[in-house]
Amino acid sequence: MSLTIARLAEIHKALSIGQPSIDALTVYVAPREPGLVLVDAPAGESERVLTRLEEIQPLIQSLIAIAPQPLGPLPSWPAADAAPDVQLAHPASRVLTFTRLLTTDAARCWDEKDYQGAADRLTAPLRWANQLLTPGAERWVSLRGQQCLSNVLLRLQTQTAAGLATHLDGPRRASLLEALAAFDATDPTGTVAAWEASARGNLASARAMFAGADAGEKLATHIDTYGVNSENIEGLGEKKDVFSGGFLIRSDLDKVRTMPAAAIAKNLDAAEAMITSVAAALRSPDSLGALKPLQVQAAADPSQIARIVLGSPAATLDNNRTTAKLLSDCMERLAAPAK
Repeated sequence: MSLTIARLAEIHKALSIGQPSIDALTVYVAPREPGLVLVDAPAGESERVLTRLEEIQPLIQSLIAIAPQPLGPLPSWPAADAAPDVQLAHPASRVLTFTRLLTTDAARCWDEKDYQGAADRLTAPLRWANQLLTPGAERWVSLRGQQCLSNVLLRLQTQTAAGLATHLDGPRRASLLEALAAFDATDPTGTVAAWEASARGNLASARAMFAGADAGEKLATHIDTYGVNSENIEGLGEKKDVFSGGFLIRSDLDKVRTMPAAAIAKNLDAAEAMITSVAAALRSPDSLGALKPLQVQAAADPSQIARIVLGSPAATLDNNRTTAKLLSDCMERLAAPAK
């Protein structure tokens, strides 16, 4: 355990002694407001939250001071059957809890016109999120990183839209911009990279599985086992086209069974060539428009190999598109010259 993680554990313990959980402090807080707004909270909750935030300011300052330090190696994520409190004790979970606390306190700072304090409280968890999103991190650790980044960007987006940048001193503005610039502008949470790695894994498995004299028979069996009867999906609106070709369909299985291994291998080559194009489309500013023709191409593959390899890239589209837009908006407002 690194010194940073040990210190974070000490702060977590100090915050919890004789008090409800830190998450209970933020449960009613609206994330899409510049100031502290509670939704559907019981009577007296606002006063309780403000009182508690004032009480723990020394610990919050400790979190801000620690944030620039590397977290160091993280322990493995607990097993799926581990007790919930074991998962909550993992450093990635505690960092997410602290992120929610700091973004809540940033809202309090906004209301008190302490704009430098708000910036400090948003910069700190951005640094944690970037470390949790390190390529190769365990899935649940990356998920906590995505949640941290989203939590901060929602608060920062509302505060920058309300003019935060005009109130910041040079060092605070520079620190926020530096923390934001650490993320890949086209794939802030690494979801596109994760999709691409998954597609390449699917490709390798498909090459091994659908080979030999009975390649067509094995492919037909796979489609029959994992496919659906119809690709008609209701309620997708403009996104219907990008989901086309994302599901295995139980159709033309007799034709698939008779496909020779050479034809299937050719389709695998074509699917491999599509991986880079789809990843680029997902990173595009017009990801919806860029992905549509590629999904049409995937849907047209009679062997359905493209569907097996590519999966449903549209499932990553919304999350990446939303986060990338939040990131770019915040950076643009912070980088704009003061008026």
